Parts: sequence; structure tokens; C-alpha cells
Amino acid sequence: MLIACNGQEACDLAKEHEIDLALMDMNMPEVDDWTATRQIKDKIDHRIEVIAVTAYGLPSDQARAAAAGCTRFLAKPIDIDLLSEVIADFMERHQRREIL
Repeated sequence: MLIACNGQEACDLAKEHEIDLALMDMNMPEVDDWTATRQIKDKIDHRIEVIAVTAYGLPSDQARAAAAGCTRFLAKPIDIDLLSEVIADFMERHQRREIL
């Protein structure tokens, strides 16, 4: 598990490590995570799945997350059971891709 304290650190970690899944708080300092997600998906590795985690829960925020390249959108406060389901779904899909 890797932890970034801001969007720039998230981009740096994505460059330095093989990452399959990222949980991104969409309101972080320096490089905001909307921008960081776009940079990770467009410039580093489009296969990295990004789950947006944010207090902004409006439909327009969900659309903004999707436009940035987020695979899923979870509004705060996080439902741990839902987060577990989302991660389990990702792991199942990821394992199927590795088998093929």
C-alpha cells in the first residue's frame, strides 16, 4: 500500500511504482486530484483504476470524476461495505485479465 498526501505525490508514486488501483480523495492540496487523475490516466498508465472518494456528491461531481478518468465514485462518508464490494469487484476483474 502506498500513501500520497497530495495530487503531485500521487502522480510521482504512479510513475515510480506499478499501481493497479488508487483511491483518490478529490480535494487534496498542490495538484488537485481531478488533475492528478487525468495526468495518471493520460500520461502514466491508462489501466490504473481510480476510485474517486469525495464529499462532493452531486451528479455534476460524478460526471466530473468520470471525465477525469475515475472508474468509480464514492461519496463521503464512505460506506465500508460498499468500498469492500468495489474493491472485491476490481480484484475479480483484475485477476480475470491476468488469466487471459
